Amino acid sequence: MSSKKVCWVGLGLVAGISTASMATELSEIAPAQFFVEQPFSEYGSLHYGALSIADEQHHYGGLSLGELTIGAFHAEAHTVSEAQNTLYPGLDQTFFYGGTRAEFQVQGITAEFPLGGGVQTQVASAQVSAAGVAPRYGNYVGLQRRGVEVGGFQLSRGSEPVGHGLNLALDVGGFELAYQTIESEFDASLRRVALLWQPASRWDVSIAVERARNNQFTAADEDQIFFSVERYFGAADDREDRGFNRVIGLGVGVGLAAAAVSSGSSDRDGAPRFLARDEAAFEVLNAINPVSVAENREHGGWIYVNADNSFSYTEPVAGTANSVNIGSPFNSVPEGTLANASYHTHGGPDPRFINEQFSPQDLFFNRLFRLDGYLGTPAGFMKLHDVRTEQIFVLGRISN
Repeated sequence: MSSKKVCWVGLGLVAGISTASMATELSEIAPAQFFVEQPFSEYGSLHYGALSIADEQHHYGGLSLGELTIGAFHAEAHTVSEAQNTLYPGLDQTFFYGGTRAEFQVQGITAEFPLGGGVQTQVASAQVSAAGVAPRYGNYVGLQRRGVEVGGFQLSRGSEPVGHGLNLALDVGGFELAYQTIESEFDASLRRVALLWQPASRWDVSIAVERARNNQFTAADEDQIFFSVERYFGAADDREDRGFNRVIGLGVGVGLAAAAVSSGSSDRDGAPRFLARDEAAFEVLNAINPVSVAENREHGGWIYVNADNSFSYTEPVAGTANSVNIGSPFNSVPEGTLANASYHTHGGPDPRFINEQFSPQDLFFNRLFRLDGYLGTPAGFMKLHDVRTEQIFVLGRISN
């Protein structure tokens, strides 16, 4: 008889209640993943796992030798789900900066080993990479002894710190009480308290309360209650037998935390977000129009849509008295976002130009890319050219 263990793991249901919207949601999570454990001696086993969800691909492997566990992992997708994330399950990848539509990769190594005196140490290091942005890194260190676990992690964009977090857990009589935080350097944080227990073999039940606060985008603020029931199948019979997956999950989790906290772009991290496109246009035109009028120079840029459908704007580019080059909508907005409209100003009340109206060149530009355009005028009016209807609207007043 072969000693190899093969199982499909991770079928579950989760219900969430949001106190911000009082909406109840029931959905299937964590589809089945393929996992192989191959003992190679009385004390050790080799592990390999793979998971495919929609546009996601996960691979991980490693070995267990006594109290030592070492593993490596690689995942790539446009948006990586909570799969294998045991550090902060269900992490919202759009909360901190709006998320990304671009493909990215998470890879790294993780280990658990004894220090002596009954103390186990967990360490993990992960790198997040994507085209056109700086790499992001996550590093985790934790200690565990007699049912008490204390861990911390640091997140960075290149060499610049962008966030940190804490992971605390206390196991008492079959129940586990956990507290986790993720905080960014851009005034946003997630905090969660969870109670987990195993009412029967192969079953996990948990209830968690989460508080999300983002001072850059208060529309994302939310208090939520989660209830989860998970049923495990196959060879993995209890939490101890699933220890390798837990260690891998710490590494994946710190990588996903780095991807969630930072976009990889210093211009985008911490940038303001808005529920409505007009709000984003007003914010930037109201700020730059007085400068434009004083300098008698046009300024402009793009309004773009984040993965969470919020709106942001690129920093204004300065031009001349009668033009500004804001580039193309295809390569002038951050990676993983979509240009949705242009904006520009018309400088000061220069008698050489009709600066209170969209110029023929402005209208042609908007039609060329089939994107609406916003205009800030010297007299302090904010206007919109709707390319679908070819109408021009006066939306209100801005500073001049």
